Amino acid sequence: MQFTKLNVSEAATSLGVSKSWLDKKRLDGGGPEYHKFGRRVLYDINDLQVWAARNKRRHTSEVSPGSSVNASDKSHPKSEASQ
Repeated sequence: MQFTKLNVSEAATSLGVSKSWLDKKRLDGGGPEYHKFGRRVLYDINDLQVWAARNKRRHTSEVSPGSSVNASDKSHPKSEASQ
């Protein structure tokens, strides 16, 4: 298997995000797929491009593909607490 690989810093630069943001996304999910070789983390450039395309939006009210928020649910915990 051969792929064009980038380390975390290179992947972050490619996506226009910080290294720490990419590190956090590996922990909580929602970031691009990655390969783990021992302690080394590598990203396939094709996976980065696919992830970026999947997260493209037209406006701010669009829900992320992996989001657990129900767009039709207008209730919000904060608004319920204030009632």
